[in-house]
Amino acid sequence: MMMTTQDIDAVELPDDLQNELDEFLGRDVRQPEGSKDKPKLSSEDRATLIVLSGILVDKRTEAIEGRRESGIEDIWEKCEDAHDSIDDLNRVLVKGPRWNKPLSMDGPVTQDVEKVDPKKQIKSSVFVPVSRRYTQAGWAKGCEILIPTDDKTFTLDPTPVPELIKAKDDLRQLQKSDGTLLERDATPAEVAADQANQPLSLAPQVPPMLAPSGTSQPPAPQLTPATGGAPAEALPPGKPLLVKDLAEETMGEADKGAKEAAQIIWDWQVEGRHTKHVRTALYDCAKLGTGILKAPFSKFTRSIASMEGEPQTLGDGTQEMKRTLKVIEKVIPATKRINPWHFFPDASCGDDIQNGEYCWERDFITERTLKDLQYEEGYIVEFIDQVVKEGPGKTKLQDVKAAELSYLDKRYEIWYFEGFLKREDVIALNPKLEAELKPSETTAMMQVTMVNDVVIRGVRAPLESGKFSYNVANWSSRTDHWAGVGVVEQGFMPQRLITAATRAWIDNAALSAGPMIVVDSVAVEPSDGHWVITPLKIWKATGEAEDHDVAKAFQQVQFANVGAALEALVMYGFKLYEESTNIPLMTQGQSGASTPKTLGATQLQDSNANQMLRSVAENIDDGWTEPMTIGFYEWLLLDPNVPDSAKQDY
Repeated sequence: MMMTTQDIDAVELPDDLQNELDEFLGRDVRQPEGSKDKPKLSSEDRATLIVLSGILVDKRTEAIEGRRESGIEDIWEKCEDAHDSIDDLNRVLVKGPRWNKPLSMDGPVTQDVEKVDPKKQIKSSVFVPVSRRYTQAGWAKGCEILIPTDDKTFTLDPTPVPELIKAKDDLRQLQKSDGTLLERDATPAEVAADQANQPLSLAPQVPPMLAPSGTSQPPAPQLTPATGGAPAEALPPGKPLLVKDLAEETMGEADKGAKEAAQIIWDWQVEGRHTKHVRTALYDCAKLGTGILKAPFSKFTRSIASMEGEPQTLGDGTQEMKRTLKVIEKVIPATKRINPWHFFPDASCGDDIQNGEYCWERDFITERTLKDLQYEEGYIVEFIDQVVKEGPGKTKLQDVKAAELSYLDKRYEIWYFEGFLKREDVIALNPKLEAELKPSETTAMMQVTMVNDVVIRGVRAPLESGKFSYNVANWSSRTDHWAGVGVVEQGFMPQRLITAATRAWIDNAALSAGPMIVVDSVAVEPSDGHWVITPLKIWKATGEAEDHDVAKAFQQVQFANVGAALEALVMYGFKLYEESTNIPLMTQGQSGASTPKTLGATQLQDSNANQMLRSVAENIDDGWTEPMTIGFYEWLLLDPNVPDSAKQDY
């Protein structure tokens, strides 16, 4: 049965299919729900955004080329290979053959196959995984030092104001302008102390009282305050209001507010799984030398709780307590680990990314997720539709990480820009920001999202300090570069030594495992025609040798086994790895003849062994803990939902 137009109109179709159908039938394409209220771009704003997209693409290219030319990508690639126990001799064996895309539309997909030359001597390709072991050991010790169990990684203390510290010892009494001395109420502790210090006397027994009937003892005398003492129900006298009293009260309020603010920030970090991202970034720090955390940034959270509702009366007269689900949606400051391979700072930033003008972050997004962005605040629906029509693959950065993606990967490459933009560009991106910009603001810190070289969103950075939300920490500093030196790079030379010595050891063991057989082919020949030595094999004398003694036609040569010398070289490599990375085997749980036997000596040796890792912890505090805590506190000051009691100066 053929469907009519009315039948088609009765079918509920997804928005994208309905739009295509309406366009085919010549109808007006309806806007997606949630985005219909968004105003369309004017031709002037559209032109401005197109120009801005070109400017941002140039900045992105500059950042990509700057990172590549700095040489850090080559170092990271070597670190990845050493960590995964890969080099040129075993790359195909470890990773398997790589699929290659066809060069033409109808060409086949090919595979890299390792070719074995039968004339070439087979050598060992074993790779001793030393770098991974030391990386994990350093990372585990760093987590132990930096991340306390079930506790926050920071503290907030009141700012030490010299005037208040000095005023804590000032015993002068405050007075009004007319000379009237000021007083304050006594504290409960002072009231108790005053009552305890008042002298007590025996009340006179006049007239003497007889013992109550049935007893032989008179009543006990009553204790009353001495003459001049205040009655128990009277108000305590006022105390002089001293300068130190105000100073102590101010510092007490500041200390109380600091604890409240720290608790709020810790609650945010727990909700955003801050510790998990710090651990992951710390492993990047140990492996590549650089770890990157994005914090704080806006994250939408949804929590569901079961609440008791009002009782309801059933048909039999009994009451039943109904439960309801309550959904709480809110935006919190969160933490996110950024893969260093996907981070591109300003090439002119030097050794600190905060000195640059912008930063770029790369990620990948599916088409479904991209379409869902049009319902969120700040996204430009027209440009998202344009990107979807273009399809993925328009801008795929060809680096080591992008090369690992399958050719079947259909995700879009999405870029996040953070930096300063001109006022007119900001207004074109988000017209609502025109009211927020001050007349004197010619530039503003913005966060821009791009897909396929097209700007699809622009919002103002949540913090007003002008700092990037990206925080970089290094395992060990590198001169004049924002990226650092990690455990793997520190152990490049020892790792090569251990691997080469181990391979030579195995090759020598193979050569010396059996004798080399030398056969005089003129004197003898195999009866079966195959020159392979097997048990009970028959050989025939040719009679062409000068000496007819066929026993001399066979000789064996034994290669020397130098395994002991090569083993010493391997152990020397392990010692060099300890020295190069400053991560002794003792910190990994190994002991030997030099291990102390007493508790005090063991603690001293362990403390000395962790000395380098303490310096790493200081680098992490400088790169992550302090700037992120300051960022979270700035967010706290700007958040209208945070009580004013927590917003002070720390």
